[in-house]
Amino acid sequence: PGGGEAPPEGAASERMYDVRRVSAPETGEVLLAHPLLWQGSLTRSAILIVKRDSQATRGLVVNRRLPFTMGDLVDSPDARSGKGMSGAARESLEVFRNNVIFRGGDVGQAFLSVLHPYADLEGSEKVCEGVYWQCDLAAAKHLAE
Repeated sequence: PGGGEAPPEGAASERMYDVRRVSAPETGEVLLAHPLLWQGSLTRSAILIVKRDSQATRGLVVNRRLPFTMGDLVDSPDARSGKGMSGAARESLEVFRNNVIFRGGDVGQAFLSVLHPYADLEGSEKVCEGVYWQCDLAAAKHLAE
């Protein structure tokens, strides 16, 4: 998939991973930014393609852990005042207060994306085997409790 070129036979990367150049990444593939790419949050990024269709490709940067948890976000002055987060969203996120947060990229910074392993969670979309994207927060809260 992706129409890429495979590494030379016997190369270490071929034995461990399926590494190739791609012109059109598919859902579930991870793109690694070239070490010499200096473009904001894409510098040295690993980007998981979570959705691809005829309109757009959406990916999440998965190697940019932030120094705070979901609880810190829920307890922030903006969240408590209702700016940018509804009371229902705060309540649903409360159960995830110990979960870490990653900066997923430059686009849609006010948008919360969730990666999880639960295929049956309402609103989830399969990314690859064992990895799902998005969900209904109320359903996730119910599952976590």
